[in-house]
This record gives sequence, C-alpha cells and structure tokens, in this order.
Amino acid sequence: MPALIVYIIGPSGVGKDSLQHWLLRHWTGPGRLHIAQRTITRPTTGMEGHEAVTQDAFAAARQAGAFALDWAANGFDYGIRHQAFAQATADDVLLVNGSRAYVLQALARLPELAIVSLTASHDTLHQRLRERGRETEADIAARTARSFHIELPSGVRVLHLSNEGCLAETGQTVLSCLRQWRTHTPAQAQAPAQAPLM
Repeated sequence: MPALIVYIIGPSGVGKDSLQHWLLRHWTGPGRLHIAQRTITRPTTGMEGHEAVTQDAFAAARQAGAFALDWAANGFDYGIRHQAFAQATADDVLLVNGSRAYVLQALARLPELAIVSLTASHDTLHQRLRERGRETEADIAARTARSFHIELPSGVRVLHLSNEGCLAETGQTVLSCLRQWRTHTPAQAQAPAQAPLM
C-alpha cells in the first residue's frame, strides 16, 4: 500500500497550518506523519517553514520539472517538490497544504489523494487573518469574499469539517479519519458528509 497523501484545503484563515502541526504532535501511527514542505514565492512567516524563493527561481524549478504539484494563489506561486513524496514510505501519511482552486488538477496528477476540506464562518476567517497580521484590510476582505463550488470525481475520499471552534476537536476527528483511510482501500474508506467543495 503506498503512502496516504492527504490534501488539506480551505479558505485563508481556516487553520490549515495549525491543524497540520496539531496532527504532527498527536500522530501515533501506524507509520510516520510528514508535512510536505511547500516552495513559495514569499518570505517565510509564522509556523509555515516553507522554502522561500524568488519568482525567477520558482519559474526555473517548474521548467526543470522539480514540482509534483504547483499552483498560483493570492499573488504567489506554490509548489511541492517531488522529493517530498519520495521521502514518504508505504506506511506513512503525507499532509499537503493545498489550494481549493487547484484540487481538480491535483487529483489529475495524483488520483490517490484524500482530501480534508475545512470551513469556518466569515467572521472567524476575518478575525484570524487580522491576528496573523500578514494582509491589509483590503486583502483580508478580498480573501474572505472568495467562493468555490467544485464537484469532485466519483470515489474521491473527502472529509468536510468545520474548524470553527476547538482545534483539538477538529484534530481528533481528522486523526480518526486518517487512520480509517490508512487501513482501507479508497472504495472502502469513504468519509461521511460527501458533498461538493465550497
């Protein structure tokens, strides 16, 4: 069985980084849990720990085929290098902080992806974006106004979950789902609440 690759998506401020690091602290197996390092065309901030590169360096890496996944969002380029996937063994779980707008392309490249789709209220997203202090009020308004409606292909494993309140509660639900996905085939491991991504 290959590594379980979990693509975590949701609007800016929904808590994708926080959830990933909570899962990293609380994962007890089977196998190891990794967070795929992203390559981004902006400086490193907060808990992200991404590889910061210039736009020219990113374009050169993309041209050289360095990325297994890459997309553009919010004025920046994002990529996951092939070695992030190569480092995950068959028993492992690899978390990818992804983009809602890119999910169909990601599935086309990696059809085995499982998806965790996080949501939160407009007010919660606005407050969290203010607290992280990375965007202007205009940027925050633009980010929280974005809306997506994506119909996923049949058979995709997806968990829809509100991250409105306690991170530990969200984390425990995701942990349970990851263990189910890790021990079942995609056809056996359909998570509850199948629905279009919003």
